[in-house]
Amino acid sequence: FLFVMINAVTAIFVSSTEEYAGKDAQSMVYEQLKRKSEYMNRIFCVYSDMDEDGDGWVSKSEFEKHLDDPRMISFAHSLEMDPMDLEQFFDILSSWGQRAVDLDTFVDGCIKLRGSARSVDIYEMMMRQDTVEKDVSFIRSQIMELNHPVEQKGKDGQQCRANGLASQVGKTSF
Repeated sequence: FLFVMINAVTAIFVSSTEEYAGKDAQSMVYEQLKRKSEYMNRIFCVYSDMDEDGDGWVSKSEFEKHLDDPRMISFAHSLEMDPMDLEQFFDILSSWGQRAVDLDTFVDGCIKLRGSARSVDIYEMMMRQDTVEKDVSFIRSQIMELNHPVEQKGKDGQQCRANGLASQVGKTSF
């Protein structure tokens, strides 16, 4: 009889522990979703405050007006970022101030750049590398166009072929 009672009490204990653990896991998921929602709401509010003209784009000048705002400093801390890095953060998102930033780009940047300044530095290097790759590709295509022979009329009116740039300065391999 004592053995049966101990098994029954143990079963009740294990059952209530499993139920509590299940509720705790649900509670953790709920808390994570709640924090995510609050985080997204905070990003949206910061973005909306910066978008002074309401056109859906934040320019470098609009961003710079808010750098000293205590809400921006709080926002930087929520990104686990030094407030001094906020300008670099925006420069990365805006291709160094060359274009305005839309909400999707801002949210994506906040998610990807969340963390220490090292994350910002690494992401900036990646963006600069991407720009360099595009520039090199453009230069390569321009050189390839120059290397193709072009039909030209000579002084005497006859057709002649002009050799490309590579024949004038030596063959270059890319």
